Amino acid sequence: NINKPLTIDGLDKTKANVTYTGTAITTSGNGIPTLFTVAATNVTIKNISFTVDLVKIHSAIHSYGNVSGIVITDNNFTASASASLSGLPTKIGYSRRNAVSINIDAYDNFDYANVNTGITGVTIQRNTVNGLIGGDAANGGFRAGFQVDRAKDVLIGGDTPADGNVAQTINHDVISRFFTDGDVTVKNNTLNGGGLEMSSTNHANGTVTIESNTFNGLASNTYTSQARFQGNTNNKAFVLKNNTFSNTKWDLSLENFRNILIEGNTFTPSVNDFRLITVNTKMILSIDAGATFPFGLD
Repeated sequence: NINKPLTIDGLDKTKANVTYTGTAITTSGNGIPTLFTVAATNVTIKNISFTVDLVKIHSAIHSYGNVSGIVITDNNFTASASASLSGLPTKIGYSRRNAVSINIDAYDNFDYANVNTGITGVTIQRNTVNGLIGGDAANGGFRAGFQVDRAKDVLIGGDTPADGNVAQTINHDVISRFFTDGDVTVKNNTLNGGGLEMSSTNHANGTVTIESNTFNGLASNTYTSQARFQGNTNNKAFVLKNNTFSNTKWDLSLENFRNILIEGNTFTPSVNDFRLITVNTKMILSIDAGATFPFGLD
């Protein structure tokens, strides 16, 4: 439990290994079922290999309250299962199964709090998120790699390919929601699983940029969009440029969404009946279902 500004450096992630072998944390009042709880500003975690037994806990790193300035770099995150993942209690159920969770929803007395007004400064670079090893392979491992909600000045990846993350998960390699004022950048990552989701803008100022990422849908659900954008009722600016999409049936889905620049991307489907760009579909979106947005192509 990291409750003050601190740098935790494993120095060599081939030797610095963290896991949890105790009793499954399934009831309220017993803490967050994660390896590291970050509950302070300006915390850095780097050069560590995390192995998460999803039968006992749901994540490697989970935030509590204001964690502005958090930096997560050069780590390995691997999902494992010592038994079947079917029928687990809600507290370690599928919806919480993320390698890294920053400022996500708290509910049902799950022993932590988020910051509804948002946090400032999140950097996630040069990490690897691996699929499931052992146990019930049909469940595939982490639901998401990196989930960052209600945050600005966010950088996932970096300006060079060497700064990017590599992730393979089930639903979302990267997911960010409830955008506050400010910028979010996802750049130079390799997303080999569920791809990316951006949803629900709370404020309009700032730009969300998704640039120079590689989306490979070979291991993803056939009907899951590799890049999914939902509910931009506040008209925040989004940019999707110079990304590469391959081995997918659905590439880009815009669901009740507006104010996005799509430029310089390469789409290479692997199957028939593909959809490269799907605009304003409501059939897989429940929020803002009655919204109607102006639409133009340039």
